[in-house]
Amino acid sequence: MVTTGAFNDPAKQFDPKREESSGAGVTAGQRWRVLKVKRSEFRNAVAAGKLQEITQDAVQPDEIGLRSATATAGDGHPADEDEDAADMTRLIAKADAEMGNPAGSRRRHALAHLRAAAAATRAGLESPNKCNEPDAETRYRQDLATSADPDTSHEHPVYATLMLVPEQRTDITHQAMTSRKPSQVNADAFRHDPRVQSDPGADQIDFPEFVRVRGATALPDLMEAAVVYLSYVEDCKQFTLQQLMRKIRAVETSKSTRKARLQVLANLMKDGKVARLSKGVFAAPNCT
Repeated sequence: MVTTGAFNDPAKQFDPKREESSGAGVTAGQRWRVLKVKRSEFRNAVAAGKLQEITQDAVQPDEIGLRSATATAGDGHPADEDEDAADMTRLIAKADAEMGNPAGSRRRHALAHLRAAAAATRAGLESPNKCNEPDAETRYRQDLATSADPDTSHEHPVYATLMLVPEQRTDITHQAMTSRKPSQVNADAFRHDPRVQSDPGADQIDFPEFVRVRGATALPDLMEAAVVYLSYVEDCKQFTLQQLMRKIRAVETSKSTRKARLQVLANLMKDGKVARLSKGVFAAPNCT
């Protein structure tokens, strides 16, 4: 800050000789003002010799009174105004830096979207389903149509015809059963078949004939036929793995490996056609 007289020429403001020559003729009525100088200009003026440091001893009493009168007759508090201006400049610079930051821009955009979403949510809560509500005339027409023809407003649904699969039919004949493979026949059908009844006085069909009648040739069909034969023809509530393997080896045309037979048995257990009671002991599901 530099305190000078009321001059309009900046060059004259920094002339020490002019300041000294005019200092003697200063009167109390002359107006003074405080000018704001940039730090760089101040340093340049001091370096060029245009400004000199004034000590306390060199200050005359008249100059001290003049300075106090100028400060009193001024706009109030020049020092406070300068501090406010400096603070404002610093705040503006900080705001410009924050506005230019990309992270700050993304944050402002995110906040704007959140405000818009919150406003839409509040608007929806204040008027729920307001746009979807029918007007009074539409409601009147709907009520009138319902009252005039109530049967057409509530049509009974039409269901498709219930069709039973062959395993669920009770009128299945023996001839139809014999034309299908064991994998397609329910165990309950064998239970009601007269040829597989465990009657001690009747002649039971042997396993090779049983397989031939059912048309079982593949290993899975032979395995399932052996399970059905042991459970319903021989009336075994449970059977061992050796009994099952013995039946299969008796009718196999091409000898299979033990690993293949065990794999087929595992598949039957997975499908729920064979139940395992304990280690090496099995039974049909309906016999457990």
